[in-house]
Amino acid sequence: MTTSTPACDSDARFVADLPSAADVAHMRAVCESCPILAECAAFADASPRWSMSGFWAGMKRGTPARASGPRQRARGAA
Repeated sequence: MTTSTPACDSDARFVADLPSAADVAHMRAVCESCPILAECAAFADASPRWSMSGFWAGMKRGTPARASGPRQRARGAA
């Protein structure tokens, strides 16, 4: 295990549900120079997709949490 601090530490953009294109470009650049990029990628690859969301090792991972309850089907006349 590494003792280095990730380059993304305390940067809320890495856990934003809908990052802008500019934020994605910035995050990729940050990841490329990160001292723990390999460890981050290994962790993200080993984690179930449903268990995480955010930008990990240069890639958007998982699915964002829903803002509200389960999606309801639209009701229409038959």
